[in-house]
Amino acid sequence: MSTLVWLGPNAAFALALAGLLCIYGEFVRPGRILPGTLGAAMLLIGAYSLYRNEAEAAGVVWISAAASLFLLEIFVNSFFIAGALGTAALGYGSWRLIPGPISIFPSFSIPLSMLFGAATMFLTDSARQARINKRADL
Repeated sequence: MSTLVWLGPNAAFALALAGLLCIYGEFVRPGRILPGTLGAAMLLIGAYSLYRNEAEAAGVVWISAAASLFLLEIFVNSFFIAGALGTAALGYGSWRLIPGPISIFPSFSIPLSMLFGAATMFLTDSARQARINKRADL
């Protein structure tokens, strides 16, 4: 009987965030199949590996709160407040996600969370400006 080797929590977290960034790339330039498909596969593998590392409920709740705040930033002009809070919640949630000695290192997850939050806020602001400019052209 063989056991499957899953990714460590740091690699799984990085893979999940990279998958989300690839999906962002698909949203920016729709119609290209590779970024969305590759991003979805990376996100699923990363999320499943985090699940297999016995994720704690508190970390999942914080990461869910981060996702909600990022969505709020997308749909409501919060002047980057929701995005900054989402970035902080993602960093804290990733730190709390996996307990014990194999946890995600804060020195790894916090800069990754900051990079992901900055990308989210930049793309959100760009999309908002594009919508404003489109309305002005009509």
